[in-house]
Order: sequence, then C-alpha cells, then structure tokens
Amino acid sequence: VPKEIKANLAFRRKLITFAQQSFENKQLLWTMCKRDPLFCVNAFCYTHDPRRADSGKFPVIPFITYPQQDEVLDDIYTAIGVEDMVIEKSRDAGASWLCLMAFEHKWHFNHYLLFLLLSAKVELVDKPEAPKCLFYKIDLVLKYQPGWLVPSFTRTFTKLVNNDTNSVIHGEATSGDMGRGGRNTAILMDEFASVMEDEKALSATAPNSNCRLMNSTPAPGRG
Repeated sequence: VPKEIKANLAFRRKLITFAQQSFENKQLLWTMCKRDPLFCVNAFCYTHDPRRADSGKFPVIPFITYPQQDEVLDDIYTAIGVEDMVIEKSRDAGASWLCLMAFEHKWHFNHYLLFLLLSAKVELVDKPEAPKCLFYKIDLVLKYQPGWLVPSFTRTFTKLVNNDTNSVIHGEATSGDMGRGGRNTAILMDEFASVMEDEKALSATAPNSNCRLMNSTPAPGRG
C-alpha cells in the first residue's frame, strides 16, 4: 500500500472502484483485510487530527502508518491473547490508535472475542462526539469504512457488539476494582501511568486476561 498521502488516496479510490465491479471483488478485498491488519489499516481506515480544523482543513485523514508503527502494530497483534505488553509512548506517537486498531481488527474478523478498554475516567472511554475518548476512535473507523466491509454491529454506551462474530468491545473507568469477575481476550489500560490505584488495577485485571496493553506517556512526578 502506498504511504505517500496522494498516492495512498489514489490507491484507495482504485480499491473502491474495484470493489464496486462485483461481489467477488468485495469478497477478495474483505479476505485481504482479514489476513493482513496493516493492509486493512492503510487501505480502509481513517484517523482524526483536530488541529487540521484550525486551519480550515478536514480533520479526518487516511490512517497511514509509519515504519515504526508497522512494527508496533505487529507486536500488539501478536501479544493479544498471549502476553502483557508495556508501550511507553511520546505525544502524537499514535500508540492508543494502534492498540485500538488491533482490537477493532480482531473484533471485526474473529468470533467470540472480548476486549476491555480502560482509561482514567469513563468520559475518556466513551463520550458522544468527544475525539479524546477511546470509543470515538473506533466509531470513526467504522463510519468511514465502505459498507461492504463493515459488519452488522450494535453500539451502546461503553459497548460495541459485532452481530456477525459475537465479539465485543466494552469499556469502563480504571479503578482498583475494575474488570473483576470477567474474562477478556485483551485489555487496553490507556494512559496507565496516570492511574493512582495502579497496583490495585494490575491485581484486579491479572486473573481475567493473558494480555494487558499498558499504554502511556510518562506521568510527571511518578516513578
């Protein structure tokens, strides 16, 4: 998939035209997306940069991964369901987006998986039309994908159910008692360095998933 913006947009247009020609072409592209998360992201996913709106530009842009993001996305995808992973990020590194893209892809194409999204406050997990929240990013990806690629789904507050695969993404605020009693394929603990009850949160989530993605920028004053 071309990574330069103009070439990438032209490539996406060709894919859409190709898909419109037949049901078999749609099936072929659907299968390619299922088999290759990087192809799916770079060919059919979009991201949001609110800073573009300040200069009069449309804030929704193609999600085009950098080489280092290709490696991180592959590492995240490999860790899901298997092992914990710590992602120490800098601002604008797109780490939260990459975690969510991996979760969305697994949810999109695999059956009976369960993903939990955690952040410091529930409004950072899900809040209508709030670009900072986690569910907003997934909603945006599904909104801009072609209809033939999007599964049937049910969206409620802090919950997204894939009606075709029965996989679920749900969310809640991070606390010392969250996630107890459940079993999850993977858990995203977003901005974990800012969680005050971090030891309790780790203890609460340890029994219910083999994979916790602890994604965060460093928090000032905390070791």
